[in-house]
Amino acid sequence: MRAIMTCVRELADGTIEDIIGNLENFGEDNNRMREIVSIAASLVTMMKIRLSTVPQPEPPILWTTGSSLRQVIAGAFQRQSPEVIHGIIDYKFTLSNIAVYYNCQILWTDRLDRHLDIEINRRTTIIMVYQHKIWLSAHSRQAENCGVPQEIICEALDTLNLLFPHDDRCTESFLRKQRQIFHHLGYCGRERKLNLESYPYWGSKIKKLIEISEGKRSGIWQFLPDSKGFNLIESANFWIATAAAFLAFVGFVLSLTSIVYAKWSYDVGVKSMAISEDSLELTRLQYQLSLAQACSDPNEARLLPDFCSAEE
Repeated sequence: MRAIMTCVRELADGTIEDIIGNLENFGEDNNRMREIVSIAASLVTMMKIRLSTVPQPEPPILWTTGSSLRQVIAGAFQRQSPEVIHGIIDYKFTLSNIAVYYNCQILWTDRLDRHLDIEINRRTTIIMVYQHKIWLSAHSRQAENCGVPQEIICEALDTLNLLFPHDDRCTESFLRKQRQIFHHLGYCGRERKLNLESYPYWGSKIKKLIEISEGKRSGIWQFLPDSKGFNLIESANFWIATAAAFLAFVGFVLSLTSIVYAKWSYDVGVKSMAISEDSLELTRLQYQLSLAQACSDPNEARLLPDFCSAEE
């Protein structure tokens, strides 16, 4: 496979027939060799290259008869004019912020041709990101060893520098959680470009990401002020309403507590009154018993004529 990949690199400007003609010594039949060459081309270019139009889950790049590999790769990327893609990018624009604040999921891919593809579902937005920055860095200096045009490789490298700035702590933490280790590579000898005109191939996709970052945040983040202060009034209204609702809830709880304590006090008062009535009746009976005992003795009865006469 290494020899075939070397042949594909060296003959990137040749057709599939030219490459197969240089591999006749392998002894494989033509169909088998075409399949092997397509796999080798995929490994060399970091894209999915196929020679047939058989339906597949992920659409490949078709290497048609009579076209060179370099022509096929160049045709897979549409270059847009500066009149269509222009503007200055905010230096705070990062993909980690988009993923955290706007309910976006980053799907890391090995296919350079799927880099920054955006799929919008009902629940989330999926952003595909090419993860082999070290491959881009190496081939940006050795374009002759790759079938991908150097300007495409360099721009892909610039997009990673833009979306994952090396001097941003949030980005570093995000990449660590994503188990991506390319952050320590830095800017790979290039600078972070903040002009959309610097991205003729991926500028339209970057513009879509910017539109996402300028939209409404998701979850609890939509109620917090953003760095630009665009949603400051909405955020203030929400937290004022939240504070008012909280105070109303606290007032309701305190009122309910007062009612409960008042009920308890009433019940205690009723029980105390019942106990007082029982105690009063017991005292009356004790008095009658003591009076009866005193009047039963003739000597004591003479001393209590008013009480004993009433008792009789």
